[in-house]
Amino acid sequence: MMNHQMMLKAANEVLSAAEMRKKIVALEQDMLAHPDILVDFPLEHFFAPGLYMRQMTVPKNGYLTGRIHKTEHYCILAKGTVRLVTEDGTRDVSAPAVLHSMPGAKRAIFALEEMIWINVHHNPTDEHDLDKLWELFTVATYEEFAAQSENK
Repeated sequence: MMNHQMMLKAANEVLSAAEMRKKIVALEQDMLAHPDILVDFPLEHFFAPGLYMRQMTVPKNGYLTGRIHKTEHYCILAKGTVRLVTEDGTRDVSAPAVLHSMPGAKRAIFALEEMIWINVHHNPTDEHDLDKLWELFTVATYEEFAAQSENK
């Protein structure tokens, strides 16, 4: 089953957080199995003392999954309406909206309209290297997240 259909099906199911995580990972694997449909969305990066923000613009009908976030942070839907799939379930969100994201969060997003999504992270070391920020704030798998959480 392809991406948006999987998101719609997930919206109609009542699943545990662990089951929702599996659905999001399955969606991501399905997307990666079809590289011909993958699109890079434009990213902009903003820095201020102690802050890092990443802004992404996604056209209508674009979809994506994010990596697993290691830190508590905020997400801002500045423009558009999205179908948001998280471990808490599926819901439609319209801008303007501020979402509180907790460690372990991974989402799938389908843009019902062109969207602008902004992640806002605490950046106490004022790191500007994007690869280091990627490693600082995210991991690829839940196993990696669990291992890093245990080591804290």
